[in-house]
Amino acid sequence: MGWQGDIKGSVTYQSGNLLNIKIDHHTYTGGAHGHHGLRSLLFNPETGTSISTNQLFKDQALFKAFAEKKFREKYKIPANKEINSGGLMFENEKFQLPQNIFFTDKGLLLYYNIYEIASYADGATEMLFPYTEVNEFLNLK
Repeated sequence: MGWQGDIKGSVTYQSGNLLNIKIDHHTYTGGAHGHHGLRSLLFNPETGTSISTNQLFKDQALFKAFAEKKFREKYKIPANKEINSGGLMFENEKFQLPQNIFFTDKGLLLYYNIYEIASYADGATEMLFPYTEVNEFLNLK
């Protein structure tokens, strides 16, 4: 059986100071299943320069604390329990923001690909925050 790879890119969000491109990729190189994932690329549409995660937030630590609280609520993980007690696999038992943050028409999407914090069988893990909940944290929108 041969190897296979598919990549699709699309603009998922655009404003005066932010361009979000989604890369949807799938590869199969043998084994039980292929690997699928999404990648968020953020750019300044005027300059073409990349925008990093820490540039998105006024205070990244404050947003991270907010996101962890909401994450624990959604996945029913009590505040007094380790973050991985619900079957997750955060490194060193510490909540982290994902590598992929998407701006969408519905809100800010935190997207953890398969294997980032959960098993393949669990699939991707998502948290969507309406902008009304997160505008106070954002530098850009």
